[in-house]
Amino acid sequence: MTAEELLMQSNDSSQVVLSDSTDRCVIDPETREISIPDTYKILGVESDEKTERIEFQCPKIVGDNVDLSQYQLRINYQNANGDKYTYPVSGVQESGDNILFSWLLSRNVTMYKGDVSFIVCAVNLSGTVITNEWNTTLAQSEVLEGIESGSAEISED
Repeated sequence: MTAEELLMQSNDSSQVVLSDSTDRCVIDPETREISIPDTYKILGVESDEKTERIEFQCPKIVGDNVDLSQYQLRINYQNANGDKYTYPVSGVQESGDNILFSWLLSRNVTMYKGDVSFIVCAVNLSGTVITNEWNTTLAQSEVLEGIESGSAEISED
């Protein structure tokens, strides 16, 4: 799948307004670890669909003077069933020496109860070829158990 196709798949608006909250997953550019605040230790309940947004903060300049504001950001994740997906980030904002962005959680994330693993990936493309790539280490949060009836129809009984 090309970067353009990934971006077109995203239902996330480029006009995302991030909160003034200090509850953000903070990325350490040296260790590449994502520090997850208590607010985001639980991502939701099985089958939630686009009702939770995870906010991130990362230094704008990393590594060998790499400006992440010029890269395309993605969240690569594996849900609790082991299914892997990519979420194309849109609406990256600069705030001083940092970039701010978010991940709107879809049902692909919350389909199964258990641990969800994810990384932040930043790529620089020349056409469809990745010329530079910067990644974080693996982080985890949890999806709680729920009940999905399998039908959108409401029974009168």
